[in-house]
Order: sequence, then C-alpha cells, then structure tokens
Amino acid sequence: MNSKVALLPTVNHFMDEIPIEAQRLTKTYARLQRGRVVIGDVLYAKGGSFGPRRQTDYQLVVIHTGFLTLTLDNQVIEIPEGHGILLRPGHREHFHFAPHRETRHSWVAVEPSLLSFELQQQFELHGGPLPFLGRMATLLDIARHDAVSASAADSLHNAACEALGISILCTFASAVRDRRKASHPGETVLWRMDRFLAESSACPLQLNDIARAAGVSRQHLLKLCRLANRPTPMEQLYATRLDLASDLLLHTGFSIAEIANCTGFVNQFHLSRRFKQRTGKSPSVWRGQVWN
Repeated sequence: MNSKVALLPTVNHFMDEIPIEAQRLTKTYARLQRGRVVIGDVLYAKGGSFGPRRQTDYQLVVIHTGFLTLTLDNQVIEIPEGHGILLRPGHREHFHFAPHRETRHSWVAVEPSLLSFELQQQFELHGGPLPFLGRMATLLDIARHDAVSASAADSLHNAACEALGISILCTFASAVRDRRKASHPGETVLWRMDRFLAESSACPLQLNDIARAAGVSRQHLLKLCRLANRPTPMEQLYATRLDLASDLLLHTGFSIAEIANCTGFVNQFHLSRRFKQRTGKSPSVWRGQVWN
C-alpha cells in the first residue's frame, strides 16, 4: 500500500484528547468522526507505545509501515506490516510499535450500538490478524478519502460513512473466517488460490502466476486440486471469468468484445467459444433469452 497517503484533516481539539505519552511519540495524527464511526491515521516514532487501555468499540487497526506488538489481555500478538487486526470491546490492550523504524497505522472504529447482535458475535470470533489487501484495502481508502471530501457532517453523509465502516469490518472478518476454514497446509494453499482468482481473474494469468500467488509449485498446486476433487487451477480461472461474463451480459449493455476485454479473455471469439462450451449457446443468444 502506498505510504504517501494524505492524512485526514485534523481539528483543534484532537491533541487535547491524546495522552501526554502519545503526544510525545506521535509525529502526525488525524481523527475524524462521522456518526458512530471514527476513521483515524497516525505515525509513531521508533519505539512508540500506547496504553494500556480498555477497548470500547469494534476497531480495525491496519499497519501500513513498521509493525505492532499488541498485548491483548494476557496474549502477545505480532501484527506485521500490511496486516490488520479487529479489536473488540472489553479487552485490555497495550500497543508497542517497531523499535527501529516509524510505524504508521490507520483505524476504523465502530460503536457497538451500530451493530446487530449477530454481527457482534461474528466479530468476536474472527479478529485476525490477517493480510490487509484487495477489496478491504480499497474500501478503507474510499472511507478515508470520502470522510475528507465532506465539508460538513450531515445525516446522509454520516449514514454513508457508517455503512462503509461496517462494510470494512465485515469484509475483514469474513476473510478471517474463510482463512480459518483452511485447517491444514493444503487447504491454506487452496484458500490463497481462491482469493487470488477472485481478485485477479481479469488479469492475464498463467498457471505459474496462480501457483506463485498460492505459495507452491505448479505441480504441487495441481496435485492439491486433484486430491480435493477440484478442477485444475486454469479451469477454475475460466469458470470465474465466465461467471463474471454472465453477470455482465445480464446486467449491462456492454458488447461481447467489451465484456471479453474486462473479464480476461483474449478476445470476443475466445469468450464465445468458452461460453458456448458451458451453456450450449453463444453469449448473444443467451443474453437475448434471459432478457426476454
């Protein structure tokens, strides 16, 4: 993630709210509240620390540079660069940042009153830490810059920010849940493959690219798919592309060539051939039938 991201605008009372220790150790600090969601960004000097304190919100902390050693109750958790962790109310926390380099992190805090009981239960179960990438990183960037763009808070903008904050936490927690389903190394490899295909299926990919993202050799990845009774990685890639192409055929007016271009097929003829193999119909015929 680009570390040169513009910080959120500060307001005069921010520094009054920071403990004396944090004021000494913090080089930059920004915090902005929209409704019941707070979005923040802070840069700590080498060896910075914060706490101990008791958490009151559901708070996602994302480490952009440096790292965090978190004492959570009586457990010590390492959160490296590029990772996030979802903190929950009622737990005692003490943050210790990298001793030999600066650490920058962002956070999204959501008041418990904004969340359903079911979501609170899910967040209690799926806290991480976990690599912070893909859609969750995109949503965080949107939230940070969207919060900056509003000149004044209003009910509509607050509601939008609250929904976006919940979405970020849900996306992160669901990724943690899905990863926990991978209970042994082979399942972890397939989980990484699935995430990569979901996020990169429109890019030009070969088997070596997929295996590299999954962290194994191409031969080992093929073996794991076979043992799991799954199609080959390339077959799964084209299945993902066809799912996306079908969605675009149904819900947009894009031409077949445009859909082929944005779903990773070489050209419209390549898409048409694959699509007909799956459905028995050309994309244009299939679209005409479902639209009618």
